[in-house]
Amino acid sequence: MNATKEVELLDNSRVKLKISIPMDDVTKEYDSLVKEYCEKAHLKGFRKGKVPKDVIIRKLGPSLIEQTRTELLEKSLSEIFESVEKKPIPYATPEIKSEQALELGKEFSYEVIYDTWPAIELGPYLGLEIDQPEWEITDEDIGREMKGIQEQNALFTDKETGVVETGNIVNLDYVELDDSGADKPGTKREAFVFEVGTGYNVYKIDDEVTGMKKGDTKLVTKTFPEDFETKALAGKTVILKVTLNSVKEKKLPEIDDELAQDISEKFKTLDDLKADIRRKLEDAVKSRLRSGVVTRVLDSVVETSTIPLPASMVDYHLEAMWQEYANQLRIDQKQLAALLEQQGKTVEDLCKE
Repeated sequence: MNATKEVELLDNSRVKLKISIPMDDVTKEYDSLVKEYCEKAHLKGFRKGKVPKDVIIRKLGPSLIEQTRTELLEKSLSEIFESVEKKPIPYATPEIKSEQALELGKEFSYEVIYDTWPAIELGPYLGLEIDQPEWEITDEDIGREMKGIQEQNALFTDKETGVVETGNIVNLDYVELDDSGADKPGTKREAFVFEVGTGYNVYKIDDEVTGMKKGDTKLVTKTFPEDFETKALAGKTVILKVTLNSVKEKKLPEIDDELAQDISEKFKTLDDLKADIRRKLEDAVKSRLRSGVVTRVLDSVVETSTIPLPASMVDYHLEAMWQEYANQLRIDQKQLAALLEQQGKTVEDLCKE
């Protein structure tokens, strides 16, 4: 096909393509289609493959013209898109705009508008100066890592006698009571374990369980501030019945050669372990700083670059982000849209954000 093209670049990486198909190609395509019908059509009074051309044209008339138009569009677009420099991106279907009806004996022209890959004009990226902070791994850093290793290798033993102290691991049952002293439905928890002093419990009863012994049951009345982190408890007073099932005390190992050897056979002494920790910390800092430099360089280049993003590409990624958001919340997209409406927002509002 000898179709010709005129390319016009529009804003935001859009392309308008005017395609003209010569009269001879139009006639050739039409005649080929008529011939195919003549060979395959089953018409009463005619043997297969013997239907006259004028009969086919008379019976199918306008549909032959429309089918010819469709074939010309598909073939010419396929041919043009193979050769054109500004190719369409896969995020959207090219939009065909044709003001001219197909007429036999005449040239057939039409326009197609589509989004193409953006032509990025890069800002300066050579010779950029990026400040880097001074840093060093101190003995305090090593000590903090060693403390973590010590905690990881702690032993926990049952504390059969004595009272609960900060740092002990407690196993307890608790339940909220109503004004009559009955259990509140849905508030009971059995065999709940936490380390006293960490605050890793909903009601923050670290101080209240301190001093209890194994087997003790205690009523705790606690009033929570208005800005308490658990909204369901903020500004409320609750009565808890707490029963201590067991208590364990944590015994930390000595920070010495033996601890280093327990961690790995490659460490013979504590100094070997500390040297390994220092090396890993230095590698981590260098990696993080390098990542930060790369990010700042890219940010600088992006800020000074011109990137005419096509609308279809933006829409595609917004749709992907919307689907991922719904998946993360594990909720149907229609339900999520309904929840947004309850907050006075729409999906479009969220996409704009």
